[in-house]
Amino acid sequence: MNTAQLREHTTVARGSTLHHLEKLVEWGLVVEEDGREYHGRGGRDARTWALTDRGEQFCADHLGAPLSEFVSPEDVAELNAEVTEAMERVSEIENDLAAVLEAVADIGESTGYISNETATGLRKKSQRRN
Repeated sequence: MNTAQLREHTTVARGSTLHHLEKLVEWGLVVEEDGREYHGRGGRDARTWALTDRGEQFCADHLGAPLSEFVSPEDVAELNAEVTEAMERVSEIENDLAAVLEAVADIGESTGYISNETATGLRKKSQRRN
């Protein structure tokens, strides 16, 4: 199967398809074939790929397997906790940034270092963060 055909059947971002295919080569699951195929969209001919014996065995053993075979509920819970913590940190940083923008607007405007228009723009940005 060529790279263009593989892209049509996956949700992998176009720019990272080759990266993932090269990882599969490293793991011995696929091999790049010598020839290239015209894919009908102009540009260079597409690279072609085939499953290795190991890749065929992996597919036979694992395609259709439940996700729990690869990821444990504990792993999911840990990742969810990390995401929650990261979201809380982002929220705190956004609140801190809003306070800094307000302070810069107030100080800059009161000292005459920034215009009223610039101060108003900073205050609008700070309100978007709340």
